Amino acid sequence: MSDPITLTRLSFIVLIGLFLLVRGLMTVTEIHTAESSTNTVPEAFASKVSLERHRRSVQYTAHVIQYEFLSALFGTVLCLLLTLAGGFAHLLHLTDAFWGATTAASFVLAVLAWTPLVAFDGVINWLKGDRLNLTYGYETGDANARLRTHVVRSVAGSLFGFAFLWWGLVLIEAFGRAWWTAGLALSLLAVLWSEWIGPYVRVLTNKHLHPMPETPRRYALRGRLADMGFVDAEIMLLKRPEGWYESNALLGFVRGRARFVLFEDTDAVVTDKELEAVAALAAAPVVQHHCRNRTLFFSILAVLVWETLGWLLQSSWFYDALHIPSALSLVNGVPRSGMVVALLLTVLPVALYSLVFVLHGFTRYLAYATDRFALARAGEDALIDAIVRLHRDNRNSLTPNPLYSLANHRRPHVTLRVRAVKEAAERLQRDAHRT
Repeated sequence: MSDPITLTRLSFIVLIGLFLLVRGLMTVTEIHTAESSTNTVPEAFASKVSLERHRRSVQYTAHVIQYEFLSALFGTVLCLLLTLAGGFAHLLHLTDAFWGATTAASFVLAVLAWTPLVAFDGVINWLKGDRLNLTYGYETGDANARLRTHVVRSVAGSLFGFAFLWWGLVLIEAFGRAWWTAGLALSLLAVLWSEWIGPYVRVLTNKHLHPMPETPRRYALRGRLADMGFVDAEIMLLKRPEGWYESNALLGFVRGRARFVLFEDTDAVVTDKELEAVAALAAAPVVQHHCRNRTLFFSILAVLVWETLGWLLQSSWFYDALHIPSALSLVNGVPRSGMVVALLLTVLPVALYSLVFVLHGFTRYLAYATDRFALARAGEDALIDAIVRLHRDNRNSLTPNPLYSLANHRRPHVTLRVRAVKEAAERLQRDAHRT
């Protein structure tokens, strides 16, 4: 059992089994939750969502997760075919016979390994996207026309992906033995963009910002921000940037002065009390240093993952454990770029799926901390009313199973947030009675 090949192979099989077990449990428990909650609308949404609409969203989500399970099964089968069944060995012999140890051979290897996954995911995305939305009436249009559009976009996206793949291979080969540092650098840049640069450029310094009108609403908001430590903050309005779903407002600093940016669609629907809750939700990440904490967490995780991959993919026993010829996978001790990319695209998403629970567990911990901060500043009723009013997902179930939600949502689902707020409010009341 001390043989690294045997240990690696057993670990790989365990990870694959864990992936199938978790995905199977997610599917079964979500369908069971859907069946048990069909006849009851969550209390917080009783006045907003009809029973008919609730049932439709529950059934819709059940269909979506079944398609996702099919995609997971296909990914698992492909992973096993390429590794333990000898698929990569055949592809390596084929590409080596025609192109040798060249970039072209690596490109063909990666494309041949990736294409089945791209094709199957294209079908699944059509079924759980356009077709399902048309079936449930969430979208309208001619099904055949939508299918043609989907095929054209999928093909165009694949061609773009293949072009991106080629330059990725060139980059990996340029770094040689330190290829993994390129992946680490890109990961760290993505973290910096997501946490610091993107919000600053897209929201806090957006050229379309304009001041909130001088109204009693603005004066009250300024006072609430001052109470939370942001004295003399600029209060601006902005049309929500495309694809921005993380928050309904953003608070940050521009040239040393606090700036509160409220999205126009949020300002149009919330009451004054709900706006106080929105402001508290925006202030919490700044007060609690969420950006710094996320940056540290994701950076440390990226270093651990990429260093581990760099070590494994340069070890001959790792390939032997997966039934991949190490003699063809390593060139002078350096992994072939095509093999690196093929493993990243087809094997690691299955083998390392459990990491999603670590990632989402951390981000949800911060989200719950944000809600507790807002609860203490705005009160239970205002916070829950704001959460419910600003919930925009009218398609998926309001009652997802906790396991499914943890795997698919970086932030807690709306009903889980409402439940947590109520529980936190009850704890605060009990503590107040004790004192």
